[in-house]
Amino acid sequence: MTVGSFQFSELIARVDALVANGTIREPVVAQIGSGEYVPRHMEHFRYDPNIGAWYDKARLVICHGGPATMSELMRRKRPFVAIANPSLAHDHQSDTLAAMSRRGWCVWCRSLDDLPQAIERARVPEVPDTHARLSRSIADFFRSQMLPRRERAYASHSGPATQKD
Repeated sequence: MTVGSFQFSELIARVDALVANGTIREPVVAQIGSGEYVPRHMEHFRYDPNIGAWYDKARLVICHGGPATMSELMRRKRPFVAIANPSLAHDHQSDTLAAMSRRGWCVWCRSLDDLPQAIERARVPEVPDTHARLSRSIADFFRSQMLPRRERAYASHSGPATQKD
């Protein structure tokens, strides 16, 4: 999860509580920015300039409604739940989140009380086989089916095939 480099202690505290009470069972790593709240139930750091590496490892990201964060998550094709940081001026994040949510680009969590439900809506089922593993399985199957046929076909020939003019 990330709140960028800003302060959003309410979100960090809520996620920490969800980890503590077992609502969130997966390990959580949080970029907590400049906020005062320090989590006790999840791994955390203040800021990492290489946050993208953390995004790539995540199955789901919980974040503030910062446009830079959300565009990076979309570029990396990571599912995310976003909630507007009410401490920022003009509440521009809610306008952005409303538009993105209407297009199906994110799950917009309008209230910290709704965070568990938003997380469930955003979860992407884990696919047991990646495309590469599936491709290998299909290739192995065809190889196992075709190789014995070829061997039988070659064994039934008494010699190389010849072409008559």
